[in-house]
Amino acid sequence: MRDLATYVHFDALYEAYLNACLLLLDPRIKAPFDPGNPYVDSRTQVGFGTFGGPHILSLVTEVATRALKAVWCQKWFVHRRLRPEAMGGLVNNHLKATANYPLHPEFLQQAQEQSRIEFGRTISQLAKTLICLPMAFREGSPTHPAYGAGHATVAGACVTILKAWFDESFVLPNPVVSNANGTALMAAPGNPRLTVGGGTQ
Repeated sequence: MRDLATYVHFDALYEAYLNACLLLLDPRIKAPFDPGNPYVDSRTQVGFGTFGGPHILSLVTEVATRALKAVWCQKWFVHRRLRPEAMGGLVNNHLKATANYPLHPEFLQQAQEQSRIEFGRTISQLAKTLICLPMAFREGSPTHPAYGAGHATVAGACVTILKAWFDESFVLPNPVVSNANGTALMAAPGNPRLTVGGGTQ
């Protein structure tokens, strides 16, 4: 999971889905388009800028930006969900009397007691937060609210487009997984019959 978090930290937002699209279009895989594609049964025409490879490649990026704008509106104007590490900073500043926040007294008492239980001494809430939370980013908390998740929303949009575009029942040939130390690919255990739609046959 930390490897995935690191990937999310450095990727271009739709990179994974663009790569998936390129693989599905690769002549060695040649995943068929959905039967509803108007060019599938044509003997004289193939899709290109319309209902072809360039079209789906541009759609993956298009839905990514639309999904991101939608979720950013939700983040800032609807949910405004505080990140745990940012909450730790608020508690730390409040307990050190460097700020005064309207935090519930029972919450503050529990925070102090939890620090003593876990560490045997009272340490700053910020330090406790940074020690206990699985901080994926070295620089700390991102500066935008926690919910909704931009990457998750983009993932949903891009995967929906890919599943609508390609034949979901197509079995992906020769699936592979990473070896234990991540240095090479090996055949997936049990040779599963994975489909574009995400199921197994």
